[in-house]
Amino acid sequence: MFGSVTDKDVAQAVKSAIGIDVDRHRIKMAGHIKTLGRHSVKVTLLSNVVATVNIEVVPA
Repeated sequence: MFGSVTDKDVAQAVKSAIGIDVDRHRIKMAGHIKTLGRHSVKVTLLSNVVATVNIEVVPA
């Protein structure tokens, strides 16, 4: 994998997959994802509602 997956990339993927805009600042990641495979990120939907989103990073 060249580069990494950022919160901006995750926000764009959510928009593409389910048509919902997610502010990238509401996406919490431990850091940029630099490996292929499955990863979990947290998305704050409301001040007291946090969803865990599972993503899979695959080769382009």
